[in-house]
Amino acid sequence: MTAGDRLVFRAGDRRYAVAAGRVRELARLPRLTPVPLAPPGLLGLGNVRGETIAVLSPAAMTGGEALGAARHLLVLGGSDPIALAIDAVERSDGDEAGRIEDFPLDQWIAQAFPLRASARRASAGGAMARPVRHAMRDDRLALLRVAIGDQSFALPLEEVAQVLRMPRDVALLPGADAAVVGTIRWRDRSLGVLSLPALLGLSGDDGAETDRARRRIVVVALGGQNLGLLVDHVEGLLRVSPGRIDSLPTALLRTEGEARISAICRPEGGGRLVSILAVDELLRDPAARLPVTKDQRSGKAAPASSPSSERMSLLLVRIGPHDLALPVGAIDKVMGPPERLTTLPGAPPWLAGLAAAGGEPLAVVDQVMRLTGSPASGARRRLIVLRTDGRRVGFLVDEARTVLAVERSMLVPAPLPDALADGIFGEVLHASDGGGRTLLVVQPAALLSSAEQALMAEIARRQPTPAP
Repeated sequence: MTAGDRLVFRAGDRRYAVAAGRVRELARLPRLTPVPLAPPGLLGLGNVRGETIAVLSPAAMTGGEALGAARHLLVLGGSDPIALAIDAVERSDGDEAGRIEDFPLDQWIAQAFPLRASARRASAGGAMARPVRHAMRDDRLALLRVAIGDQSFALPLEEVAQVLRMPRDVALLPGADAAVVGTIRWRDRSLGVLSLPALLGLSGDDGAETDRARRRIVVVALGGQNLGLLVDHVEGLLRVSPGRIDSLPTALLRTEGEARISAICRPEGGGRLVSILAVDELLRDPAARLPVTKDQRSGKAAPASSPSSERMSLLLVRIGPHDLALPVGAIDKVMGPPERLTTLPGAPPWLAGLAAAGGEPLAVVDQVMRLTGSPASGARRRLIVLRTDGRRVGFLVDEARTVLAVERSMLVPAPLPDALADGIFGEVLHASDGGGRTLLVVQPAALLSSAEQALMAEIARRQPTPAP
């Protein structure tokens, strides 16, 4: 409640007052997305009715517990999307309110959390900023590589809407074709799921629990139709130039399974041949018409993108406790951690070493170490090779979780300090999974520049000071 023109609130064990005119609204504390390397006063980013808000903790700013009993937000007015996490708004009469300490709002914002200019302009103008172009034009074909048994196949990434873990609640269809797995809920709709091994006439994994945990559903989209394809596991992303893609000879198209293969690619840097699947042929399979649900019959299938819309794919990765997104357009390859690394004497701990990739040395940065202080670990570690402006660097992450296709217009500027994490977090995305998550989107060019600049600074620091 306000007393005069001041609003009194409690944060931790202290009471403060702010000018009532500075407060736009009182809201519930939303689910927060922590920001790597953030100062203690920045709790994270939250989604308040579709707007990305930087949430500050008055308690932490004054030496108390960061979150504590905070349950509410004081959303500030003005062009800066900022809110304060507070315990409660309190009643106070005019005399008492005059004795309560003013919270140094402008001082904290100006000194600790200067927002990037693009975020101010977007918020003040009421429109989204123009999306950042994350990579130079790349004419190579982007593919999602999947495994069935000991064989590798690939799907054109532009036809992949999302990669999902195998859910526990699959609705089975009695009397359906052997290739029909059932239906699941996806984006508030029913999605039919087929077994890709069965469609291709192959044997998948042996059904062991360890293998079942690796199974994934690849959601493909073509026209207005969506379908889930169950695969044994996802091997990663790869890019191949048109010259390394060979058509399948007509004489080999003897069986239905082979007819669903559109081409063969020879991965750059060697390795096994990979069969590229024809999504249109998979969707024309008679089995694909069986798991049609009431939603689809009533016209509630996921809408196709309009021709004028601009879509992009994001790779969701885990770095310590953080879920981050990387634009797939800048990813050269996703692979397992290199078996051999050449360490560099005197290198900073986050520089894992040099690996051989495609006949060239590749600098490998442990991005988990850089952002959390602990090295990447676990059996799901992946090496993400980024390429932008002719530069390539490999980044180790704890896990590459899924691929998500979104409209570029869904990305908005991140209301974060320019200096935070060298400015690598340029945009955010509100995930449409019903959990209210806000995903930080990494700018690949800034990430590469950040790694290079940090390495140069480390080398300079280690150089002996010349004698006077």
